[in-house]
Amino acid sequence: MRALSFDRTSDSTALGPGVKVRTVRTSSGETFRMETVDVHQVDAARRNALRDQLLEIQLRGFRAPGHPSHMDRDTQARVEDYIDGCLNTDKHDAFNTVAVIFSGARAVCDFHAYMGRRRIAGKAVRIVGGNVTTVPSFRGRGLTRYAVNAVFARFILRHLLSRHATYVAPICMSPVSYSLLHRIWPRAYPSPTVEPSTEVLRIYDEVFPGVRAQGGLLRERAASRVDDSTRAFIEASDDPFIRFFMERNPRFEEGFVLPMVLPFGVRDAFHGSRFLLARSLRQALRTSLGIHRQGSKPAARR
Repeated sequence: MRALSFDRTSDSTALGPGVKVRTVRTSSGETFRMETVDVHQVDAARRNALRDQLLEIQLRGFRAPGHPSHMDRDTQARVEDYIDGCLNTDKHDAFNTVAVIFSGARAVCDFHAYMGRRRIAGKAVRIVGGNVTTVPSFRGRGLTRYAVNAVFARFILRHLLSRHATYVAPICMSPVSYSLLHRIWPRAYPSPTVEPSTEVLRIYDEVFPGVRAQGGLLRERAASRVDDSTRAFIEASDDPFIRFFMERNPRFEEGFVLPMVLPFGVRDAFHGSRFLLARSLRQALRTSLGIHRQGSKPAARR
């Protein structure tokens, strides 16, 4: 039996104001560089470079519905507008942080979280948006875990004890990402297992107006690229959350997405942190023992 080898990151170093760099070494021996960027602190040149990196990942990770392998010009323009909106620090003034993972000089994975302040029904709340994307050739390596952990830890340190109610409001583009999010946040809406509170429904209707009345789906200009092995995994899966997503959104490869609202508080942070840690330890143990499950679940998408 080999010695237990945990995935790890090296000590971080600074790369100018607002940027920290870590070397990610996976238990399989691969090495990547991860840059965690506080968008509020970087200068315009660095923000433009970050924009280009996010666009590169998005263009490789998604496609235009009806095009199996690329985006058309109009779709690319809309993706650029989306990235510009995510990087807008006036709109997302409370938090805006990105973790980008590189293989050599190539950006291959990112997780971006951003938060703004709003008043809903006379109540001050904070709404968190985010997305995670991995280019297809690097999926299934667990890279999203490093990016999510880096941003999630920074968010918890800064905002866990905020006096304002906080809700995460992502859109799910694939059943795999929905399943992962629901396991991190058991109080997620929509859900096959949890009835939403009146407050959650109020937040949902404010963030996604009219969506519940039209079946709970939105249509995006970009769709997740799904390869044959991922599609076979989804079709064969008995995961109740994957099955729920597919019942609600069977046409996700055509660009239909499932908006969600996830309440965020101390118990949610505790549960999510415990889930992510346990998941990392299980994967490290399997790798150390040389166990490779047939048909293992691929990495989560945005």
